[in-house]
Amino acid sequence: MADRLAGSLSPHLLQHAADPVDWHPWGEEAFELARHRDVPVLLSVGYAASHWCRAMGRESFSDPRVGAAVDAGFVAVLVDREERPDVAAAHLAAAAALTGQAGWPLTVFLTPDGDPFHAGTYYPAEPAPGAPSFLQVLRAVSTAWSSRRAEVAAAAEHVARALAARRPPVAGMAGPRDLESAVAQLAELEDVEHGGFRAPGGALRPPHALVCEFLLRHAVAPGTSASARSSSQTALGLAERTLAALGASAVVDPVGGGTARGALDAAGTVPHPEEVLVDAAVVARAQLHRWQLTGAPAARRAAVDGCDWLLRALRTPEGGFGAGLDGEEAERRWSAPQLAAVLGDDDGAWAAELLGATGEEPRAPRLVRDPWSDPRDAERWSSLRARLRAAAALRPQPVRDDAVVTAANGLAVAALAEVGAACGRPDLVEAAERCAELLLRLHRDGSGHLLRVSRDGVAGLAPAALDDHGCLADGLLALHGATGEGRWLDAARDVLDAALDRFTAGPPGRLGRQGHGPALHDTPHDALDPHLSRLGRPADPVDGAGPSGASATAGALLTLAALTGSGRHRAAAEAVLAATGALALSAPVSAGWGLAVAQAALSAPLGRPVVAHGEPGRGERPPAS
Repeated sequence: MADRLAGSLSPHLLQHAADPVDWHPWGEEAFELARHRDVPVLLSVGYAASHWCRAMGRESFSDPRVGAAVDAGFVAVLVDREERPDVAAAHLAAAAALTGQAGWPLTVFLTPDGDPFHAGTYYPAEPAPGAPSFLQVLRAVSTAWSSRRAEVAAAAEHVARALAARRPPVAGMAGPRDLESAVAQLAELEDVEHGGFRAPGGALRPPHALVCEFLLRHAVAPGTSASARSSSQTALGLAERTLAALGASAVVDPVGGGTARGALDAAGTVPHPEEVLVDAAVVARAQLHRWQLTGAPAARRAAVDGCDWLLRALRTPEGGFGAGLDGEEAERRWSAPQLAAVLGDDDGAWAAELLGATGEEPRAPRLVRDPWSDPRDAERWSSLRARLRAAAALRPQPVRDDAVVTAANGLAVAALAEVGAACGRPDLVEAAERCAELLLRLHRDGSGHLLRVSRDGVAGLAPAALDDHGCLADGLLALHGATGEGRWLDAARDVLDAALDRFTAGPPGRLGRQGHGPALHDTPHDALDPHLSRLGRPADPVDGAGPSGASATAGALLTLAALTGSGRHRAAAEAVLAATGALALSAPVSAGWGLAVAQAALSAPLGRPVVAHGEPGRGERPPAS
């Protein structure tokens, strides 16, 4: 059974190669076997750096009892969400439709035709209050399949039809009043005590860097009316408080420099154990733009520290960047005794007070005051931090997902290029160039089409999604702005033209009319997966940790149009932005980059170059993508 996964490029699949579960990769062979055996498909979707995916792997998938139950009643399929975002997105939507929630690991039961009929996320090895064990779930699903087949089949067909009929609301591109309304809604969501934006009860509080990008752009948007001036002031205050609170929280590790996926508590003292490339890149870029607009020294330091962490923690020998880390916080927690053991009593006590780690139990550190405001404190902290990093390197190290994903690496290229150019760090620009060269050289198939992922210098077979095209083009345009080299502009144009040709809803290259569905889909029309066709072709405008495919592509199209004067690319950007208009009105916290691009579209007429970076504190407009 291990042989099916042993040749995979996916770190997530390789983590499960020795499981007692007879895993199959996604594909026709697994579904054909399920039809032949007349059993359901058990689909598990996860990723290598996911804390809870690895927990379920240790607790359940490595249990011989689970392996026997799965193999007796199911065909088991394992998917890496980084490698196959189309499979992940389709079944996330299915889980949300079935249960109202979704997450990682994603566990979905399918008919042999591929229709989902039961779903969940992490299942514990033993029953817990309100949560059955995974073995109980397997037995219940197997019983339902054998004794209530008609009921299960009807429910599965209903879910598949509902998913296939989904159409994201399209309200046209957001206008000035819509953007002011979005700022007002975000102001109502602000957590005035802790900073950032309130999350539903118990939910992860992400960094919200993309929302801050919109707020920063809105703060410098032209407008002379009283309402426009008031909205700009509100936006600037929201962005400044949110990014300042983020920098002072435990989400950003003041010792190691990494950025967690978010906080598990409102106060930001308990970071999520995962540190992911996407979050680190977008936070570094947002902090750079905050510095450029306000001149806040802490913002510049945060931008540079974030980029330095990328190079130190995630860079691969080939010059790309791995997807993220999961250390279960072990290497980044400190107690007062641990600090004293590394630094000595005097320096240890000083560091413990600075990091809020004064207790006996290790905890995630955070800066309770700014050590950089006093030159003596800054010198002392720089020295102590280097010693703590050296000590942390001797601890058990985090698990690294070293898959090089095109979209995430495009975001890294953009952050490194802009931060390096603005902050006088040519080494960061050089790292961005090396990564871009790797993507353009290695992440191509025989027809020249983009591919999604590589590992150890070998490209996978999965085709790139829309966000891969948009984020890569965005990074290439940032490199053009940082270096002035025309090759990056030409490469970005090629990537975007490929997106306009292959991701359209109708005939290749035709975007359709605004108001009649999305202009672009998340998957290419010439590489559709037949097993996903029953669930519809995805076109999700929601921005998560990184931009959606629609907003990333719209932003890159807009920048290209501003730099070249191309009316065709400007029109395409506006058509794609139509998918974000309704989201901007209903859920602006989930449309940060789409709103930022819409703001740039209103503020930058065709042919007006977009400022890539500027002198801090002078109110230069942040870049359009």
